[in-house]
Amino acid sequence: MEKSIDLNTAIIVISGNHHNMGRIISANYELFELLGYDSKQILGLSINKIMTKVVADSHNTCIEKFFMNTNGCKAHKPFVICPIHKNGYIVICKIVIKVVSDLREGI
Repeated sequence: MEKSIDLNTAIIVISGNHHNMGRIISANYELFELLGYDSKQILGLSINKIMTKVVADSHNTCIEKFFMNTNGCKAHKPFVICPIHKNGYIVICKIVIKVVSDLREGI
């Protein structure tokens, strides 16, 4: 049985398409509050812009590998990440990756 989403859950949707890999295409108010951005500042950016450099450097490769073979990946399993707040400090978060197909986007 899948847990329901808490009303305070920050949600971010990124593109998995090869030509637009890792671009933020949607986010909710809770994400804007958590990271200090508004929608105009964050939508369309690469997800790597809100990651620490050490993670961002390999993130697109990880996304591509994820789509080639989801066995053993972190999808659907909570884990901790540390995105960067607009003011430059890290925010400790627990995330769960979920794949959502969108035929308009090709994935």
